[in-house]
Amino acid sequence: MKFNELHNIPQWSKNFWNPFVSPVLHTSHINAGELYDNFHNGIKSYDHKWHDFDTEERYYKNCKKLNPRYHNKDINYTFNAHGYRSEPFDADSDLKILTLGCSVAFGTGVDDKDVWCNNISNNVKVYNISIPGASADLNAMTFYQLIDIIKPNIVLWLPPGMHRRSVNKYFLTEMEPTACHYNETRRGKIILSELQHNHQKVLPSKEQLIPYYHQIVSNCENYNNLIKNYAIMNEICENNNILFKSFHPAFVLLDSYHLYKFRLSSQEEKTRLLFKTILNTEELSIELLEGAENALSSMPTTFIALFDRLDNVVNYTDIRDYTLEFFENQTKEDIDTDIKYPFARDFDHPSELYHQFLAHVSRHVLLKEGVKL
Repeated sequence: MKFNELHNIPQWSKNFWNPFVSPVLHTSHINAGELYDNFHNGIKSYDHKWHDFDTEERYYKNCKKLNPRYHNKDINYTFNAHGYRSEPFDADSDLKILTLGCSVAFGTGVDDKDVWCNNISNNVKVYNISIPGASADLNAMTFYQLIDIIKPNIVLWLPPGMHRRSVNKYFLTEMEPTACHYNETRRGKIILSELQHNHQKVLPSKEQLIPYYHQIVSNCENYNNLIKNYAIMNEICENNNILFKSFHPAFVLLDSYHLYKFRLSSQEEKTRLLFKTILNTEELSIELLEGAENALSSMPTTFIALFDRLDNVVNYTDIRDYTLEFFENQTKEDIDTDIKYPFARDFDHPSELYHQFLAHVSRHVLLKEGVKL
């Protein structure tokens, strides 16, 4: 198939690689057409030292605030022939795990070897189709497109922020036809045939940029959109005999990580103040979550409790137990260091320790399902 013919393929098509959304394009000087040609010409991989928010400019701006281990340290971003930070899609294995999410699951700011997916197990192949800036919409669509190419046995989903929406034709033509400052344009007009493939471009969350944002994004609509995409991926997995497990959205999981990190740190006064501020208590439980607003999360606790009841969601009680166990096995020095330096090299995304935590939780989740790693 020629590159120009890709525009005629419906996005909800199986066995379809869409080069327009490949995360390697976020950094590379190549465009989607060149990536597509390179793939068919046999180019197998791409290596970069900077990517997404992790830019050389940001590094020098925030260098003094970063963990000293990042000083003069190379970070490798290795992409496969399809442009994903993943094992080659044609790499065979008896057990294949697919991970997907946004930049947190992608591993912005951390080295290849430290990313969550690469620390689950040394005995399986893990394919990471996470895309920085992705919405739940894009995750579901990309998964549907690539499932017959990768043929995974297990899917682990770390949902992106619920407020994100993929750009869609209805929004562009009916709600905000003049949003040319944000979208790709030609002579001031939106090119729908191109833009419909650029699903990594999520709607900006600031109302002054797109005045109609509040009409399609609210706590209720956010939750409905999350559930819609959960249901899509869950059904795809059921129909293909794939084990599907979804975590709570990325920042809910991150909240749990930070809360118990502080709880088990040696900085007792900070711990006491943190819990007093957030929950006016020194204990965190699912009962409290159901009745109180979580001050660190953009996801209301009512929705956390509802999402928690879905069959293939890793429940919050287990997350709590896995988090406690993880930090009980960390040294006080490592915990205090992560409190002092909580960010990866890009000074925006979580550190390597958080990726170790995600891998720890993933192993427990799979072992509970009877998976031998």
